[in-house]
Amino acid sequence: MVTYTEIVHGSIRDVLDVVFRHKGKITSFFVVVTVGVTTFTYFAPPVYRSEAQLLVRFGRENLSVDLSNQERAATMLQDKNTQESQVNSEVTILTSRYLMEKVVNEFGDETILDDSYSGGGSKRHGIVTGLGSVKRFAKGCLVFVGFSTRMTPHEEAIKRVSESVSVEAPKNSNVVNVCFEATDRQFAKDALDRLIQFYLERHIEVNAAKASPEFFEAESARASKVLVEAEGVLDAFRSQYGIAAMSNQQEVLLLQLKDLEYETENAAAQERASRARIAALEKALEGRSDAIELSRTTGVHNFGVDAMKERLLDLRIKETDLAARYKDDYLPLVEVREQIRKTEEILGQQEDTHTQVTTGIDINHQTLMLNLETERSQLGAHEERRKSLADEVARLQDKLAALSSREVELKSLERSVQLAEEEYRQYRGNLHRARISVALDRDKVSNVSAVQDATLPLTPVRPRKPLIIMMGIVFGLLGGIGLAYVCNYFDDTFKTDADVRKWLDLPVLASISEREFRACT
Repeated sequence: MVTYTEIVHGSIRDVLDVVFRHKGKITSFFVVVTVGVTTFTYFAPPVYRSEAQLLVRFGRENLSVDLSNQERAATMLQDKNTQESQVNSEVTILTSRYLMEKVVNEFGDETILDDSYSGGGSKRHGIVTGLGSVKRFAKGCLVFVGFSTRMTPHEEAIKRVSESVSVEAPKNSNVVNVCFEATDRQFAKDALDRLIQFYLERHIEVNAAKASPEFFEAESARASKVLVEAEGVLDAFRSQYGIAAMSNQQEVLLLQLKDLEYETENAAAQERASRARIAALEKALEGRSDAIELSRTTGVHNFGVDAMKERLLDLRIKETDLAARYKDDYLPLVEVREQIRKTEEILGQQEDTHTQVTTGIDINHQTLMLNLETERSQLGAHEERRKSLADEVARLQDKLAALSSREVELKSLERSVQLAEEEYRQYRGNLHRARISVALDRDKVSNVSAVQDATLPLTPVRPRKPLIIMMGIVFGLLGGIGLAYVCNYFDDTFKTDADVRKWLDLPVLASISEREFRACT
């Protein structure tokens, strides 16, 4: 069973065996790469970086806004809400093609593209010129095979200047760092100076007023006339309908309406209470007479009964007399008998004695009637008062509705006055800013100033020779080892006894080294 220690020792031995076997290739690759990188680093032209810093203050660019192009004006006003947007705008101007082309035109295409020219008039080393020729030849090949597009010398110069310029805007700062890299330190400084100068001129040109003060002055006069007309229409409307302050009048009407509605509710409540009292009084008077029993005497002799008895006796005597002389159908006899019958019925209902009752006026009944009449008159007063208050509420509601219907027209007129006033103020403000901007443009005053002018670099920023040489050494060492493993992978000869046993499946009886073999032969 193979142990872990044997596997580790075997792997290390295999690695050392591959390295030892191809030590010549590893050494050659390492030497070639190291020497090549060192030579290239030594002869590579130094790159100098000139640096400058610009301070972007806020205020100058806001003095004038081109209102003739409202879309551009809205975009500018929106971008200026933050410092970051303004600084980014300046960075965009700094890296624009316009400035790059200005720099190229200043120094010329040949100066920018000539690899042997350093910008100060001195010639570079011959090897540097050769590298430039090789580079141009490689670009020509790429253009020939279609991997690149041929550019004019002017376009190539602009591209090279653009690649040499770097602009950085730190966060939460309104300072912009500008750098220019070149193989000649004086040229780097001069080019950066010219770039900043062109930028300041371009900045003033971009932020200059596009509309003249005369335009804003004419528009201000027109807006003033429109404002006076709108105010006249509003005053005429107020005078026609007697409107001083719409909100105050509505508030007064609402308060009056609230008080009247409260009084109307009170009148309705008093009316309901009066009706309830009338119903109570009418219920108390139901079945009650206006007279009252004052005294009652019982056992009084009924003289009416005696009189009726005498009358009955007379009628019977008369009946006897008529019956003796006439027949039963004789009309007077029939009438007498009918009178006798009715008199007997009445006598049957009467008693010989009766109760004598004495009556008088009921004072309580009269009081209830008086209260009832009084309450009915008060009910009428409450009804009239409620109707009067309801009519007044309706009148105030109509007045409030009429006032509200005019409110829309009044607000429209007030809005027209407000818009005309805002337009007038805008034109007046723009007129003031345009005059200031024209004066500042004339004096070339800018809100961008150079905190640090272009510096004259003393030491190159590239190439970093120690780092490049160190990386060349590491790459040469690792590349040599990699090359050894690649060669070993494609080598199909037997190197060890294990290779013979593995691939030929034969036992190894003896082995002899190459040196011993050569000694024998």
